[in-house]
Amino acid sequence: MLGAKRFNKHGWVAVFSLLIAMVAQAATPTYVDANAANTEAVGGTPSPFWTTSITSDNLWRFRDGFGFDVAGNNGIYEKDGASGGYGDAAKLVTTITGLDAGTEYGVYVNFLSASGANWSVQAGLTSDSLSVYSPSGNNVENLGLTSVAGSNRNQLRAFIGNTNADANGQIKVYIDDTGASSTNDRAWYDGVSYSDPVDTTVPGNSEPVLVEDGVWTWFNDERAVWHNSKLYIGYVKKNGRISVSQYDPATGQSHESELSSVTQVDDHNNPSLHVLTNGKLLACYARHSSDNYFYYRISNVTDPQSLSDWGAEQTHGSGSRHSYANTYMMSAEGSKLYTFTRGIGWNPNWTVSTDQGATWSTLQELVRNGGSSTRPYVRYTGNGLDAVDFIYTDGHPRNENNSIYHARIKGGNVLHSDGTVIKPLADTPLLHDATTPERGTVVYQYSSSAQSDPNQWIPGGRAWTWDIQYQKNGDPVIVFTVQVDLATGGSDWTSDRIYYYYARWNGSQWEKRFIAHAGRPLYSSEDDYAGGICIDPERPNVVYLSSNATEPFQLSSLSNVPLNANNRYEIWKGTTTDGGASFEWEPVTVDSSVDNIRPFVPRGHGLGESVLWLQGTYSSYQNYNTKVNGKFGSTQTSFNDWMLMKGYLGGDDDDDNADGISNLVEYAAFTAGIANARDLLAMDGEILQLPSMFESSSLKAVLEVSDNLLDWETLASSLYGSRFQIQRVGFGIQESNGELFVEPDLPDEKTFYRLNLSLE
Repeated sequence: MLGAKRFNKHGWVAVFSLLIAMVAQAATPTYVDANAANTEAVGGTPSPFWTTSITSDNLWRFRDGFGFDVAGNNGIYEKDGASGGYGDAAKLVTTITGLDAGTEYGVYVNFLSASGANWSVQAGLTSDSLSVYSPSGNNVENLGLTSVAGSNRNQLRAFIGNTNADANGQIKVYIDDTGASSTNDRAWYDGVSYSDPVDTTVPGNSEPVLVEDGVWTWFNDERAVWHNSKLYIGYVKKNGRISVSQYDPATGQSHESELSSVTQVDDHNNPSLHVLTNGKLLACYARHSSDNYFYYRISNVTDPQSLSDWGAEQTHGSGSRHSYANTYMMSAEGSKLYTFTRGIGWNPNWTVSTDQGATWSTLQELVRNGGSSTRPYVRYTGNGLDAVDFIYTDGHPRNENNSIYHARIKGGNVLHSDGTVIKPLADTPLLHDATTPERGTVVYQYSSSAQSDPNQWIPGGRAWTWDIQYQKNGDPVIVFTVQVDLATGGSDWTSDRIYYYYARWNGSQWEKRFIAHAGRPLYSSEDDYAGGICIDPERPNVVYLSSNATEPFQLSSLSNVPLNANNRYEIWKGTTTDGGASFEWEPVTVDSSVDNIRPFVPRGHGLGESVLWLQGTYSSYQNYNTKVNGKFGSTQTSFNDWMLMKGYLGGDDDDDNADGISNLVEYAAFTAGIANARDLLAMDGEILQLPSMFESSSLKAVLEVSDNLLDWETLASSLYGSRFQIQRVGFGIQESNGELFVEPDLPDEKTFYRLNLSLE
């Protein structure tokens, strides 16, 4: 503890400001009507590609008297229409002409949909990479109803991307129907548009794009790992290949390896990455319920950059289709590797390797619930020593009234949160739906009963797992979602809402809290898909989330949750110093022209910040056009590393250099960038100044206040180098450049401060 200081203060008014960068809006795009002169079937067949009659073959139907007002409503091309008009229409290409050769343009597709319907099209700038655009899509602008008498059809314009005109001043846009089989899902294609290039960068984020073409789901981990000062990232490409990139932050260079010998355009297939004890990498992956095994490769070197640096692709498993992969090691069990997949019975399975992935044991169910359609959804984490923790649901939230359960694998047993044994691991599965259920400890209990405290449950809200990590004391901390259908009173999925929760085991029970609005689901057929939330494994008091709610942290209402313009998803960072009871939020992305979803923090980063996320267009788990972006902070220094740097041998309360100040206080001064440790609590005129300690990965600092030196109250606190979080009102407080300025509003009274420092 630093010595108490006495100050007399005058009143102070706190002023907080947030500067948000704005993106300049492009001029109105120039419309190009699709017609027989500029549009044809790809490859020239069939020709003509259209008919005026209803048809179920590969022809489109031309319908006169409909279309955008700007073109005089002079016709559209339809597929999947009523009365037998279903089928798979030919892929089309519309050519924009008269452009400046070599100049970059923003390109759009124009289509129509009846109000309340889901008429969609596919479009792209290359023939083999099309994305689905629907009325409620994330890059789709509704220009209003057409002027056709009695029309209920909306004019929709979707941004496809930026591209350069060729040497002839042309851009080709590729169009297709969606192959739907319902009149509610037909395709009405009207034309394309172009404009000046659209700024798709994220304002305020100057970090590089790490992967130009990649997507992931959140049920495979570790998705990315730091190893030998380089970042290895696993993902699925638009071509369906499962890949790993090595990113070197020192040079900004990336090297990609396409690992999979098979393809499947599906975000479920990204690999789990694990660093073996010999420094080589293990990658495990599976296609989405397509093969009776999972795949794996082991690198031949400790810094793989290309496919030649990886060993042969191998498989393990039989008899059941597989999905997902999660791999963790227990050093206390002879560096045994555990890999968890979905396999037998569509339930979570486990297998172990005692020879660094060369061979694996027979797969065994971990949790069993119901038949093959139930599918508990599991998130795992491991401490690398003697435990693997996991949280799981009853099933998919579209099918089950999901609660969330926690259990730990340790010492050959599966344990409750309090350490009591549920069942030996060798005797699994846990029989979740047995007459006498074998279940983990309940974290969130589903209930349809009315009640007003969403921290306990939301009536009718179904939960889904998102992330689990460890607190500094080894106890688990998790984040999850709860979804409610038609929460805002509408009639379709766009009025569904999703809510984010943070929960931690406090040694005797689970403390959970509703912390943010996720907004609406990502798309209609998966209305439990949120933008995503994760925990920083190095600083478990920090979360990152994606939301398209206008005010994600206005928690007074569950039903009044307005959305951002264009339903845009942005990334936010939240920090708590009180176990999740409250958070301070700051934006990571602002005013983006594309979506930012599924944040993830790789473990072992040792940085003030290390967050990755997907940026781009995500229409479904099989239709995506996303990059992997990231943001990194400066290197943090742990107390132990600092002691080694200084050559000190004592503990945190010792004074190795005999200057009258403890090692811990000197370390706090180092992490704050202050030469004199006594300036941790410094006076600047009438203002008390206290710096943040961003370079620390383990320091807890609590600023306390008293008027009698006997009774102390917490005024502000910082955890793991975070900014100081205000705990109490009644003081004027201003934050600037990582420093906290404090003045009490009790003039002419004695005020004492003290700073308590400890290691977490």
